[in-house]
Amino acid sequence: MSISKYCPSFLVLLVCFNEHLTNDIVDLMKFY
Repeated sequence: MSISKYCPSFLVLLVCFNEHLTNDIVDLMKFY
């Protein structure tokens, strides 16, 4: 259960820390 609790936080940290990278991912998702 601890893993599922940390997963969202880890994703949020990635999004907040790597805004440029996430923007690229969003663009890729738009294509798909």
